[in-house]
Amino acid sequence: MFTALFMTHAIFDLFTYNDWLKKISMMRLTCLAGTKIDFFKWMKPAFCLSALFILIGLLGPLFKSGAVMGIDFAGGTQITYSCDGAEPDVAAVRSFLASEKGYDDVKVGYKRGQSGAKELEIVVSALKEDANVFSASLDSKFPECKISQTSIYQVGPSVGSKFRTDSIISALLAFIAIIVYLAFRFEFRYGVAAVAAVIHDVIVSAGIFVVFFGGQISLTVIAALMTIIGYSLNDTIVIFDRVRETQEKRNDITYRELMNLAINDTLSRTILTTITTLFVVVSLLIFGGGAVGDFALVMFFGLISGTYSTIFIATAIVAHWHKHTKQDGNELSDARRAARAAKLAKKAAKQVEAAQ
Repeated sequence: MFTALFMTHAIFDLFTYNDWLKKISMMRLTCLAGTKIDFFKWMKPAFCLSALFILIGLLGPLFKSGAVMGIDFAGGTQITYSCDGAEPDVAAVRSFLASEKGYDDVKVGYKRGQSGAKELEIVVSALKEDANVFSASLDSKFPECKISQTSIYQVGPSVGSKFRTDSIISALLAFIAIIVYLAFRFEFRYGVAAVAAVIHDVIVSAGIFVVFFGGQISLTVIAALMTIIGYSLNDTIVIFDRVRETQEKRNDITYRELMNLAINDTLSRTILTTITTLFVVVSLLIFGGGAVGDFALVMFFGLISGTYSTIFIATAIVAHWHKHTKQDGNELSDARRAARAAKLAKKAAKQVEAAQ
């Protein structure tokens, strides 16, 4: 906020004071300028698609072969190794740990470390021996791989349980704060619609990450989901602001048409914001490793879902809730139109009086 509101202002002042800036050109997607897309025509298919992904997000993890909760929540020990020689086969490592070491419930796989190097990761729910002894036995079994331990991370069951509780509480408090804030700034239904949209984004993003990419819910993933909530909410508020702004000027259209107009007016801004944010997220996906990669992957799905839910979910809920919305798309009632016209006339009279 400081850089956006203060530093950019200071930089523009510096450029204009020294006459370095002659013209300011704001980028705009010309293909989206003046669009008149009837988004509400696609609301039913959009809701069906959302329902499908929500079901996948909620029910998919139940049929997932591996653990859904990461070590942060389930507890256990995570050990990573670098391999200076050949890379050991994942199935061979898993078989060795199960048959000779007695670890039946173990996760074995490769990941990119913080340096970008490929590392072997082993996660067990309860380590039965000293970590150095465990690592030495692994190195003895695969001597050609030259395995060496690079890091170890341990979380107890009680700590994991506390992490789960804190994550749920933080999300609930965030949702309550969003409803209160939007109820104060707009109306109560706007807050409920915004929360419904961000819950949709959280379930869809986490579901895709867990079900289709075999990910696990960790503190890093929770951080990404909370970031998605903020991003999606920001997009939604921009459209709600445009609705309120346009509502005072247009008294000849229905609330559904008003919503459509607001979405079209802000569509270029919405797409541009998503694209520029995706540049950063894709960079993290390419160059980030380990937990950073998980964060970026969840964010990638969240950005797409957040843009989608802003356009199709939040606005549809508000429009459906609005008591003056007509399903057949007819014009607003004469009484409603007359009330708005009187309000605008009164406002114009005050402006003329103030000017005199």
